[in-house]
Amino acid sequence: MRNKYEPLNLYSNFKASAALFPEVPIYFDEPLVAFPEFGLETTYRAAKDAIVKKASLLKEAGLTEGDKVIIYKSPKFDTYLLAVAASYIGAVPAMISYHLPVETMNVLAERLEFPFVLFDEETASKAALTANIPSAKLIQAEVLAKKRTCSISRASQTSA
Repeated sequence: MRNKYEPLNLYSNFKASAALFPEVPIYFDEPLVAFPEFGLETTYRAAKDAIVKKASLLKEAGLTEGDKVIIYKSPKFDTYLLAVAASYIGAVPAMISYHLPVETMNVLAERLEFPFVLFDEETASKAALTANIPSAKLIQAEVLAKKRTCSISRASQTSA
């Protein structure tokens, strides 16, 4: 076979890239709200380490393996990095366009069986209006970014 099939797992794929290209820089045109520690530049290795720390915070917020999480925030690179962090703990991320109205979010939330919703300041008002999502399942990226991290036991991570 010419191209060997490899299953898609956002974290595993990012980790492999970080192992192959640890010092390759990643540049941003503006600071990321969910990863302010990067400033305007980071490396694949530093990004991988920050993703693991962010996964720890998502776990502290209640996200667990198999949970679904809508990532409903402004279109920045940290949207993808948050999806990678969710996949690290075995959650299933769904990156949804911030342009979608609340009515569409309600349908998506119902189809995803009322998942967690990870949002930012730009989508906060719409996220708060999403039907049948308890406040315990609403996670604001800016608040998450300010929290201190704890370590996740790698032994309990089957998806990593």
